[in-house]
Amino acid sequence: MKCRFLSVVLSACCGYIHAADTRPWTLGTTEGRQHLVTPDGKPFLILGLSHASGAWQGKLGPARQQALEHLRADLRELKFNAVGYVPELIGEFNYIHNADRLPGSPGTVTGQGQRKHLYEDVFDPAFHTRLRKHIRGIAAKTAQDAHCIGYWWTDIPVWNPGQQKQKFGMSYVDFIRALPDGAPGRVRYESWKKENAAAKDDAFHVLIARELYTVTAAAYREFAPGKLLFSERYNTIPGAPLEIIAEAGKVVDVISFQPYEKTLKGDILDQVHAMTGKPIILSDWSLSFPVEGHTNTMWPQFPTPTEAATAYEAYLTSAFAKPYILGYFKCQYRDAILPTGQLKQGIRSVSGELRKDWAESLRQIHTRLLEKFGRW
Repeated sequence: MKCRFLSVVLSACCGYIHAADTRPWTLGTTEGRQHLVTPDGKPFLILGLSHASGAWQGKLGPARQQALEHLRADLRELKFNAVGYVPELIGEFNYIHNADRLPGSPGTVTGQGQRKHLYEDVFDPAFHTRLRKHIRGIAAKTAQDAHCIGYWWTDIPVWNPGQQKQKFGMSYVDFIRALPDGAPGRVRYESWKKENAAAKDDAFHVLIARELYTVTAAAYREFAPGKLLFSERYNTIPGAPLEIIAEAGKVVDVISFQPYEKTLKGDILDQVHAMTGKPIILSDWSLSFPVEGHTNTMWPQFPTPTEAATAYEAYLTSAFAKPYILGYFKCQYRDAILPTGQLKQGIRSVSGELRKDWAESLRQIHTRLLEKFGRW
């Protein structure tokens, strides 16, 4: 029993796999608990770190290399066993590749002071071709890498029609309705409307999501067979109408959420799990505390690092007590100051200085969580 416990904990903590080994990651269930299974067959609890590539933002030459070495050391010391996609860490750490903005998924792009919607005619075969090319490019870089667990799609998609109108000036259905005569999407909408004259247009959003999700999943299954699909990273909980998430549940392996909360609101997670039958991962989450020069920090704030650490452990303990949650990714490695002046707080400051007390708290919390996972 003791040897099995050590095997599980070391698997969850280190998780290093030879790049030549391309056996897939899978999902397993042990005594009612769903979990990831490594290519060498061991249960695995994800303790991940998002936005790790910010470690060397703006740095060149030796300074960049030093920042990368700090990142490597911090990941190991603080017991993180996964990151987002960081090309410089390929072959060293497990990761979930983030496609960021999946073509066709409603979201925002900011450029030159402009924000625009990401609507596409998802029913158009020409769009299917562009989408497949995009996914094939992702798979070409990662599908043969044993450290690649799987793929996320769009970060914070906007599937609520009211929010779409507020952010983009029109809903996805408005966009489809305004397509030229004969466009595949408009033809599909008009056909649907004839058959469902009394239905509200919001219901057509479900068909848009179904088409997009089905084509996307099929492309990943074709070009990256055996990799796990982690869905879009829905903002907060549930982050999208439940009927949209239900469509994702039909084609993905895992549902992903970015909860923005101090304490776990597990009732919606329970509902989503029951509805889809799929496990859940917390794909971006953190807590914060004020630091010198920055009282306005992203994520729920606590007065001191000690209080934040206590709440941090309580949240993850309650989350992992749910038998369908596969793990979490902590938001942010290095501080970033947003245009609003808000601090997106990390483990290291903008200058690269390690917050030693906070880092030590994370190390201890992660160690205890891995030990508990081993006992489970």
